Amino acid sequence: MLTAVVLLTAVASPAHARIAADEDKADFTLEFKPAAGKLTSKKVTMEELFADLNHDMVRNDEACDDAIKRGVVLDTWYCFDPDDKSSRGAWIPQGVSHASDAFEDEKWNGRSPLIVSWYNGASTRVTFIDQDLQYRHVRLVVPNASGTGYRNVSVHAGGVLWYEQYIYLVDTKNGLRVFDTQQIHRGSGSDKYVLPQIGVWKTKTASKSENFCTNNPDARFSYIGLDRSSHRILVGEYCRSRDSSNGRLVAYSASAGRPSVPGTPAVPSDVWDLPVPNIQGAASDGTYFYLNQTGNAEEGPSTLHRVTASGRGMTSVKTKPAPTGAEDLSLERSRGLLWSVTEYQKPGRMLYRMAKTF
Repeated sequence: MLTAVVLLTAVASPAHARIAADEDKADFTLEFKPAAGKLTSKKVTMEELFADLNHDMVRNDEACDDAIKRGVVLDTWYCFDPDDKSSRGAWIPQGVSHASDAFEDEKWNGRSPLIVSWYNGASTRVTFIDQDLQYRHVRLVVPNASGTGYRNVSVHAGGVLWYEQYIYLVDTKNGLRVFDTQQIHRGSGSDKYVLPQIGVWKTKTASKSENFCTNNPDARFSYIGLDRSSHRILVGEYCRSRDSSNGRLVAYSASAGRPSVPGTPAVPSDVWDLPVPNIQGAASDGTYFYLNQTGNAEEGPSTLHRVTASGRGMTSVKTKPAPTGAEDLSLERSRGLLWSVTEYQKPGRMLYRMAKTF
């Protein structure tokens, strides 16, 4: 909702406030639509995939440290290989999710991998990154009805969440695309591996770009995160400084790794008005929310906000500088570390982590 509406509801009757919240929840209500087909090509296990990683990252290297402006303090950063860290007009990283999101013990097979989502305008991929700094890209696809072929997923991929066995990818105008890590397949042509969409948690009607961040906004699915303490999937809107609204953050109470029980619409349990514009990522430890806010484009830096919520309002209680072009957020719970990626080619793209305490 808009700042103007928030100011109005602060003095309006509780009934008006409830109606506004109900309208927001309706905007973000999702129904599951299964994919039309299932791939018939050979399946590949996660173990096989992680045994076949083919790119290397470098820790704390100057090749991508231009994104670290004055005042930015990181725990660690990692540069992608040369083709991925600075390729112009090609693949751009957007989303990140740690095994801490996926599993209660924060481990997959005793290890601590991550995934990163990328887009290039025509297709989308997810990168599986092992703790030994090796990785492999896997293309995201939509199977045809017969399962004998597929087409590329073509969305902005602004946020990704690995939760239980599922991977959720935000689809800006439609909701959440769903993939299953138990359904990795052999691809064709240059695609050694592909991950097929198994369905989409979809709004009743597609949102319109001209209605984003307005006085009567359509839902915008810009990024995704998690509050594992209460098993709530977080989805937020990116709104610019010049827009009428800072955007909204909503939470879905999850069950068995899903935003709702199959056959039942996913209705947000909570709606909050974001405290500032230009938010690119959100995560929560159950006490605070953490928000990544970009600024000054490639000049940076970005800002990490520690935020409290009361009612549907949010307040930024503390900030610290973050790398230029900071995107999605994922919390590694046991170590209190926030993971993110940067998107800009000129400073050099990186995966990084920074302490949640400041």
